[in-house]
Amino acid sequence: MLEADEKTLAWLKENTAGSGAYIIESYKPGETTILRRNPDWNRGSAEKPAAFKRIITQTIPEAATRANLVEKGDADIAIDLQATDAADLEKKGKLKVISTPQYNAITFVSFNNQMPPFDKIEVRKAIAAALPYEDMFKAALFGRGAPLYGATWADGQAPTGATFPIPQPVKTDLVEAKKLLTAAGFPDGFSTTFSFNVGQAGTAEPMAALLKEALAKIGIKVDIQKLPDAQMSTLINEKKLPFFTEGIVAWLPSMDYFYRNFYIGPIRWNYSSLNDAQITEWAQAARFEPDAAKYAALGKKLNTRHFELMPQIPLWQPSQDAVMAPSVEGYVYQFHRQIDFRDLSRK
Repeated sequence: MLEADEKTLAWLKENTAGSGAYIIESYKPGETTILRRNPDWNRGSAEKPAAFKRIITQTIPEAATRANLVEKGDADIAIDLQATDAADLEKKGKLKVISTPQYNAITFVSFNNQMPPFDKIEVRKAIAAALPYEDMFKAALFGRGAPLYGATWADGQAPTGATFPIPQPVKTDLVEAKKLLTAAGFPDGFSTTFSFNVGQAGTAEPMAALLKEALAKIGIKVDIQKLPDAQMSTLINEKKLPFFTEGIVAWLPSMDYFYRNFYIGPIRWNYSSLNDAQITEWAQAARFEPDAAKYAALGKKLNTRHFELMPQIPLWQPSQDAVMAPSVEGYVYQFHRQIDFRDLSRK
């Protein structure tokens, strides 16, 4: 690396080369960023510049603290609250709450498809048939999101291929679950672990408790592991977790992007360690397909194949809850899940 490049990278740690609506006035990593209006912002106009002269953003790690600050009037807007806090504030009716299902995100139950007994499709489908989806959705998110279960597919074929994820035809059926488990060679069930990271405990813990209770009904004994975030990440990267829950977010919310980044190859983001020649072929073909109809046809094959293999069980797309003072206007959910201050104003 050239010396000039090293200096540039060092400078960018505390400065910005952007040309947006606001300019960084000061920055304390992990604490505070102060923005001031950029008078030269060329996407605005002399009559309508960026709405605020100055914006102060604070990093508040605890979701409950963020909610409390907005409720007391010490902050104008906060995002990424716990579902319980957002629901409570919405019920009180004193603040504006905008809840948007994250169209580029998925929460799922994942299996390591290369690790017994989850290398058997029947085992994965047995678990999919045993889960109490609606109870989990309500306990984890208070219904704040878009479910990815309970769909009806004609002839087992995905109804669309233009997008992913789409709701799948999974539902609770303990008789079918027991039948599939027997067909897999586990009539009496088996024992396993189910993991989630501490950072997701607010939603994952109640969901995991319901999962454990449901799987016990078909003979699967589950030991729940609540892991520190760093340890969980390491174990996922090393492909050592057999059964767990996680969430993924696609920066480019297109069908082929999901498949190429989360279901192909020996990479960290292939959570299920899926290795399927057809999914690989179709996803790579879709990446460079300019024709919309042909792209959707490839996507329909991919969505159908995904359900047939059941490498993971998509559960839902959680909402991002933004809570703000009634005077704040213009908030719109963005794929990067941060507040776009260009859109905000105060009435």
